[in-house]
Amino acid sequence: MASTNLTAAKITEALLAFSPAMRAPDWDADPMLVWRRRVSGRIAMATPELLAMLLEDPPRFAAADLGHVFGKLDSSHAFHVAPLDWGMRLTEPQATGALAHLLSHPHREIKAQRIKAFLHALGMRFLDPDTYDFGAAEITAERLTRDNLRIDLELLLPWTRSHATPSKPKYRAILVEAKFNHKITPGQLSAYQKHQLQFALTYIPKTLDENLIVLGLRKDRSVADHLKDNPSWRFLSWRTLLVNFERALPAAADDANFRLFRRTIWDRVGGMAPRK
Repeated sequence: MASTNLTAAKITEALLAFSPAMRAPDWDADPMLVWRRRVSGRIAMATPELLAMLLEDPPRFAAADLGHVFGKLDSSHAFHVAPLDWGMRLTEPQATGALAHLLSHPHREIKAQRIKAFLHALGMRFLDPDTYDFGAAEITAERLTRDNLRIDLELLLPWTRSHATPSKPKYRAILVEAKFNHKITPGQLSAYQKHQLQFALTYIPKTLDENLIVLGLRKDRSVADHLKDNPSWRFLSWRTLLVNFERALPAAADDANFRLFRRTIWDRVGGMAPRK
């Protein structure tokens, strides 16, 4: 195993970021060693920092319940798939376009399960299946607004018949501004929020702080400044989204194509490795 310059503190910080409930009790190597014997080479590729942690002698911090962190690491997990190797890095429009396509599965029940898992991965609450018709959701990448701006991902979540009334808007609108390396531009978030207001969500104010998400690699000073100016928006990292997705997605709603996409995005955002 090649040496690594990642310190125990950095790896511990990464693990705690995935699961704040994790702490560092006295070291017990057995669970990690059992896991190490079971993982495939592809899982090792996905989490090299964890393998470095295993090989520390002596280990300096706690073993993790990796299933709790990453979801069940069985053959249906995205870590069991090698990422696309096309000699190119996915762009933001390519990633959101593929995500919109894969969420919009032609089988209604599979689509409903994928949409609900995605919303859970985004940190959404108030997702009662009696309230929303997940199978009828509309997902659009690169949504063109009236001001000729393009929203990276728009998800329109319709009400069920029992909750739809003439006084309500037709949808709950969820907007995602997805970033790999590009910066948010001045006025961008406020313009997108103006687009969202056409759905008149003021009658359910408790969800307003959930429906506008900046998805990025990290919350740097530039992102923090834009969020301060646009308090209805919140930040979510790609890593958190992907890990949450693995835990929330039912096996029956998954397939090889969808796993390949998630694994490729995990590789695109650098996995667990710290990024500058």
